[in-house]
This record gives sequence, structure tokens and C-alpha cells, in this order.
Amino acid sequence: MRGSMYASKNHCLETRFYFLLSIYSLRKETVQECLDSIKRGEADLITLEPGLAYIAFLNHSMKAIANEVYCNHAESYEAVAVVNKKVCKGKGDISLMGFKGMRSCHGGFGTAMGWNYPINRLKMMVNFENLKDTELVKEFFSSVCAPSEFKGMYICSGCGHENGSCHSNSAYSDHAGAFRCLVEELGDIAFVKADTALLYSSEGPYNQTWSTKSISDFMYLCPQGGCREINGYPGACSFCSIPASVIMARNSISNKKKSAVLQMIQDTTWTSALYTGQIGAERLLSSSARGLTLVEKLTRTYLGTLASISQSIQELNTKKVQNSPPTGNTVSVPRSSKRKAL
Repeated sequence: MRGSMYASKNHCLETRFYFLLSIYSLRKETVQECLDSIKRGEADLITLEPGLAYIAFLNHSMKAIANEVYCNHAESYEAVAVVNKKVCKGKGDISLMGFKGMRSCHGGFGTAMGWNYPINRLKMMVNFENLKDTELVKEFFSSVCAPSEFKGMYICSGCGHENGSCHSNSAYSDHAGAFRCLVEELGDIAFVKADTALLYSSEGPYNQTWSTKSISDFMYLCPQGGCREINGYPGACSFCSIPASVIMARNSISNKKKSAVLQMIQDTTWTSALYTGQIGAERLLSSSARGLTLVEKLTRTYLGTLASISQSIQELNTKKVQNSPPTGNTVSVPRSSKRKAL
């Protein structure tokens, strides 16, 4: 059986992507390269956060077959906005609108937590008609750091020395990178997971050389206004609940191969390797994952509200393209013209 590819952005950037099955691995740099490898039949599986999973589902004929499970058997996580505590002081009614003209940090273009939900919130708040998602963000914020897994689809004006290009290997990619952007004062607001600041602050278990600030220096910004101390449980300060990251395969995967993959996923010996560091297995899942469970729903149903929000953003970009003369340069994720070839 060919190697099965997984992607995890919570570990070493130089070893981000792995193909693993029958103890066989290949290394890729970006989700786009991974999807291309799957298309060529070089790999079978990829692990994606739900925003990118929707792109794989919509544009690359892929489906979710398993999802991560987190602490307390949770199969979702909360998306939040984190800001500097000093911004909240004496401003009980501060809201996202108060950050218009300020700087933003996004873990990745097209991701659920770092892009789709914040964009959807901005769409509801402001009247920027006929703007693509990237144009809307640049209109609202003075500078933006939003790395991307897809070539040419990033905004790097707020990424410091990376302002020329900020690809998937950016120091500011993923939720940890978005928080780093805030810590290093490149941005004023970061869109991350509820536990990101706890994990990567100076006293956090995953603190890095850049983790120079305490958790007490930051607060959640609540969607309805106001701030709240960070404790990992944002309550009403959650912008949304996001389904867990998923392992995806081609729709055309053979029943024999799918059965073998599902059997592997449920094998306790194999899953234990995810936490013992065998054959690079610790790279496969996010740092918050505690295990895997099979996805028994259709992919769109599993993604739930996120699928509708992601679709509305794609339609926003499509309308812009239809209503504007061609420029030869688009930022929306292209739909493959050879979907049946996957």
C-alpha cells in the first residue's frame, strides 16, 4: 500500500508533512503539495484543520474518514480573539469594531479559526459591498499577517520581516504563529484557539523562545463586546465552536484500501505510536489531540455551520470575479478543472 499522508502544523516546520502506512513516509512542504501528491496517487491520506478540509472536499473530491479527539472526549474546539490586556483596561464595551484600523494576526488563509469565522464576523459588521475576503480584511485592518498553504494566496503586510511573502513555513503560521504575531507586537488582535495563549505564553507547557509574555498580559475579546480573563474556557467569549481536524481521503479510494486504513486508525498499537514518537508519528496530529474516532457522517454534515460559512466566503469571491473585469490575478482558492482525475 502506498504511503498515507498526514499534515500537522503544531510541530517542527521542517518536518510538517508525513505519509505513513506500513511504516513508510514522505515529506511535503504545503497542503497544496500534499493534495497534488494524493491526486497523483503517491499518497492516500492527509490530516487537515476543518477550513482547509472544506477546500479539499469542495475542490479536490476528498472526504473525511476520521477526526481528532481532544481532552474530555471533545470533538470540537472554541475559536477566540486574543488581545493585549492593556487594550481592555477601562473599556468595558470594547468590541471587534474597535479594532478597525488596527493590526490583525491570522493563523492561515482559508482556515476555519484564523480566517473563515473572522471574515464572516466582519461581513456581518461592516458594509463593504463587492469586496473579496482579502480586500475586506485589508479594508478593515491597517495591516494583516495571514500566511497561506496555497501559492499567492496570503497577506503579509503585518508579518514583520516576512512582509514580502508568508508561506506555510512562516514563523506566524497556524494558531501558535498567530499568537506569536501578537506577542511580538506585530498585531493588536490574534484569532486563535481558546487554549493557544495558555499553551504558548511564558508559563505555558509549549512555550518557545519567543514566548516572552505571561498569560496575564492577554485577554479574550468577546464577540458581543468586553474582555475576559484567559482560562481555556471562553464561554460567551467564544466566537464559535469548530469541529475537530480530520483525516481525509479521496472519494475514489477503493473499499479494500479504505477498510485497511480504517482498521489501522482503530488499531491501538498504531494509535499508541502517535504519542511515543515512533517513526515520526507524533507529527501526525495536533498537540491538543488525544486520539482519533471514525467520521460516520457525510463530510459537509460533519463540518456543519463551517461548511455554510466557507461556502459564503467562496461565493463572495466568485461574485467579485463575476462583477469585475478580469485582472489575471485572483486570491480565491481555484476549483480544480480535473476533479474526476483525483
